[in-house]
Parts: sequence; C-alpha cells; structure tokens
Amino acid sequence: MQSILSQCATLDEEFVILVPIIETMIEELSVVSREFVSSKLEFLKKYSTSLKSSQIDARIHRNQQIRNLIEYVKMHRQSKTKSVSQIYTTSKKRQKFHTDSGCYPVQKCYSISCSTLQTTEFNVISPQQNNKYITTKILKQLITKQKKHQQKASEQIFRLISKCMNLISENPHQFPQYSILLEEYKAIKKNNSCLEQKLNLEEKSQQVKDNIKKLIQSQESFKSYLNSII
Repeated sequence: MQSILSQCATLDEEFVILVPIIETMIEELSVVSREFVSSKLEFLKKYSTSLKSSQIDARIHRNQQIRNLIEYVKMHRQSKTKSVSQIYTTSKKRQKFHTDSGCYPVQKCYSISCSTLQTTEFNVISPQQNNKYITTKILKQLITKQKKHQQKASEQIFRLISKCMNLISENPHQFPQYSILLEEYKAIKKNNSCLEQKLNLEEKSQQVKDNIKKLIQSQESFKSYLNSII
C-alpha cells in the first residue's frame, strides 16, 4: 500500500511539473487552439482534485493525457507558421469558399482531404494521412468550442459543423476520429434542437426548389419534343 501511495505522489509531482510547461506554450497557439488546450488543461486540473490518494491508474491516465496535450501543442506550434505562409502564397490560385462570417479559423476546418471536396484556399499542408489527422483535430476543436456555448449556440458555427460532418460522413473510413466526432456532434444537435430544426427545414425547402426546377426543365424538354414532331 505504501508503494502505491509513493507512486501516486510521484505521478502528482510529474503532473505539477507538466502543467506550467504547457501553460507557457499556450500563448503561441491560434485563438481556437488556445481555447481547446486551455479547456482540456482546466479539466485535467479539476479531475486531479477529485482523485483519491491511491488511484494510481487514474493518475497514469491523467499524466498521459497532459503529455499528449503537450505533443499536440508542439505539433500545432511548429506547423503554424508554415501553414499560414502556404495559405497566403496559394490563395490567388485556389478556389475560395465563402461563409457568412468570413472567419479564417472557422473556414479552415473545411480543408478536409476527401475526394468529394474541392481544393480551397484553406487547405492544410499535406494531402496525405497527416492532413486527415490535422483537419479532424481542427473539427474537434470547433465542436469543443461549440459545446462550451450550447445554451446560446452560434448559428454560423453550427451550420459549418453540420456541413463538415456531412462531408466526412461520405468517407468515414478515411477519418480515424470519425466515431468520436459523430457522438459529440449528436450531443450538440440535441442541445441545439431549434437550430437543427431550422437547418432541416432549409434543406427540405431547397430540395423542393430543386425538384420544382427539375420538373420545369422536364416539361420544357417535353414541350420541345412535341414541337419537333408536330
């Protein structure tokens, strides 16, 4: 028992050392990433206060989580400058995707490497597996940001998340984190039922408009055919 308590104390000391390390790195992140990391770190701190003195497995898991968080910060910090540079230099050559807000951090999550998507000026660096890993992380951040404001959800972000999820659902096998994102997306929809109903209504309305348009085109074609044989 004494050995377990000693190991728990060592793990707690390690956690105390890791916390300020990640806190000093947060300021080098983008706004969305900073909020994501800060919320995760705050959760781990609160989680630590709830642990009993002998819960060694929980402490191991907690420390692993914060180490993973540090690696994430390092990766994002290292790629940040290069990503911004590439976005700037290729912006005139690539097709732009516009949203109502025109917000860069929000639009960036559209850069999902999928065969059904067009290339946009917000594509990330690599088109291979690393690209999928990074872009799902961005979508994860966006969902996390939305969950923090579920009572007064941003309609623009909600729409964007919905579009992103619809796009990656066409090829879910290409995104390892898809199942996790899907569960969190369902939770967001549940807590924002009014926005979900509005979005569904707009989609159905658009489908009706499209069907009417096709019907008119079909009638015009039939009319032209009749005129040709008369």
